[in-house]
Amino acid sequence: MDVPDKFRNNLGDLIQFEPTPWKVDALCKNMDTEVFFNTEEPHVLRIVCGTCPVQKKCLDYALRNLEFGFWGGTNEQERQSLRRVRKMFRTEPTETPS
Repeated sequence: MDVPDKFRNNLGDLIQFEPTPWKVDALCKNMDTEVFFNTEEPHVLRIVCGTCPVQKKCLDYALRNLEFGFWGGTNEQERQSLRRVRKMFRTEPTETPS
């Protein structure tokens, strides 16, 4: 999903209002959030995320909202790569076939 033009200048609008009802089912909901920003031991977080029923929703949310830390079983660098592969957040207009 590409971010609509009207949100590109102020992604805060998109982030602030995107609902996250899936968070109530997340395995990490009662964990200390600091652990997700100190990713010195990502293997532990990958185990938690790998068995989480909302892992895909969490990852998709983090990809769309440019989240920091560890989300959906991925770190920031991994999500940046996924965005490139998925061609998310294009800043140049897409070419239309002639």
